[in-house]
Amino acid sequence: MALAIGSTNTYVSASAADANGNVYLAGRFQGTIALGANNLTSAGGTDAFVAKWNSASSSFVWAQRAGGTSDDAAAAIAVSGTSIYIAGNFIGTASFGSTISVSTAGYKDAFVAKLTDIGSTTQFIWVQQAGGTNADYANALAVNGNSIYVTGAFVSPIATFGSLTLSNAAARFQTVFVAKLTDAGPASSFTWVKQAGGMDNDDYPTALAVQGANVYIAGRFYSSYVFFGIGSAAGPNHDSGPGAGGTADFFVAKLLDNGGTASFAWAQFGGGSHEDYANAITVAGTSVYVGGGFRVSGSFGSLTLSTPFSTNAPLHANAFVAKLAEGTGAYTWVQQAGGVQDDVVNSLLVNGASLYAAGQYVGTPQYPAVFGNSSLVSVGSNDTMFNNYSDVFVSKLTDTGASGSFVWAQGAGGSGTDVAAGLVASGTSLYVTGYLAPPASFGGHSIATPVNGNVGFLASLNDLSLTATVLGRRSESINLFPNPAHGMATIQLPALPDATTATLTILDALGRTLRIQAVAANAKNGIDLNGLAPGLYAVRVQAGGSTATRRLVVE
Repeated sequence: MALAIGSTNTYVSASAADANGNVYLAGRFQGTIALGANNLTSAGGTDAFVAKWNSASSSFVWAQRAGGTSDDAAAAIAVSGTSIYIAGNFIGTASFGSTISVSTAGYKDAFVAKLTDIGSTTQFIWVQQAGGTNADYANALAVNGNSIYVTGAFVSPIATFGSLTLSNAAARFQTVFVAKLTDAGPASSFTWVKQAGGMDNDDYPTALAVQGANVYIAGRFYSSYVFFGIGSAAGPNHDSGPGAGGTADFFVAKLLDNGGTASFAWAQFGGGSHEDYANAITVAGTSVYVGGGFRVSGSFGSLTLSTPFSTNAPLHANAFVAKLAEGTGAYTWVQQAGGVQDDVVNSLLVNGASLYAAGQYVGTPQYPAVFGNSSLVSVGSNDTMFNNYSDVFVSKLTDTGASGSFVWAQGAGGSGTDVAAGLVASGTSLYVTGYLAPPASFGGHSIATPVNGNVGFLASLNDLSLTATVLGRRSESINLFPNPAHGMATIQLPALPDATTATLTILDALGRTLRIQAVAANAKNGIDLNGLAPGLYAVRVQAGGSTATRRLVVE
């Protein structure tokens, strides 16, 4: 499934999912957009929007706009039960529904707003703004119970968060803030706010995650030193770190929410002598994952990476996904992916034992973008290293503890610039969101109508889970090769205690059955791939009540 959102100048910036399989989108638009039967019209410039997509009916249920006559945008979204939270920025006076209106203290303020999902409709409940006389904005959002966490940057000399204030001595530069709000139902209030950053350049966060009382942020800093909390450069909590001398490095930091106050526990840094950035963060158990991009070379603690083709394309970026220990912030492993131009991770998702990454890549026929054993060529690319436009990618990684690896990668897009910004899971489906320049292809689905500008998009693909039964426990002995394959592939099954044969099913990215054949246990079996379009497929093997699934890329 793939569909366009808006007709021009529409961007889907973030997405979230609830326990009932609904997917929520947030972003900005200009003019009039139709989201199912819901028509939204901006008040002037761009407005923020939030919409609910029902995956069971494959349709939009409701949509709301917010904003005023200037440029306003939603950058983040989080869901907790029937409570929907969005965060972003607005200029001047902005309306949220028919009864709530707020005005900036100066040029641009950050906002956090709550909506209640009533099923077939929604309404705004409250809005909190933050900022001062200059440009201040919110970038990322997370929720845990009635605690809402938001991070962004402020340029104002004094930024106000309810009754709390922060000061920015270098008011011409961006400085990081992290704030907690308490949702009391019909109203809310800021509980605490912390700041971090340097004095001589811009520093700003890009992503936020929460687990229990632990809050994690990731972002970029241009300052010579960026400070988290109070401490010396050599302190045990890594309170400060080296900048990149005019280019950007990235940071990852952990805060402890102590209820009415908060404190930084650790901060970790990464990057090299060129511009590097972290765009995504997620946490699961004792593992923190961060994704972004690095140029030429990058240091991740004692681990280092370097981009290929540094002689011919010295400033291109490769995507990276890194794992850090939750307790200390120490790097455990890092994986890179990409080709000859800018490739970057914009979103990360942990779903059970699986780790997914989405973003943008450029791969040419001569120099494809490499994700482990998968290679991607972007639509409309040429044989040169330059003058190519990015496509969307979604990839899966496996974390084995001490190391990680890419399992598969899927590309989508057209001849223009296409970017994945959000990634969520609902059932066995992955929903990827972002923006593109039509026409664009998503496997066998297309967004065909050209427009004069970018449109948002919502697309889905399936990743069928492995069943932990007899065959599932032996799944590490199932070999599928070559992968990618063309024409024919081979699958080798282990000996099975309760069967001599199994049923092999090939499914497309939407989970539709394409082919079925019988295969022998404890033997190599050929799989005829002729007639299958290039793309990502699932190969499911079933013996009795046991099932295992492998991904196969057909070229």
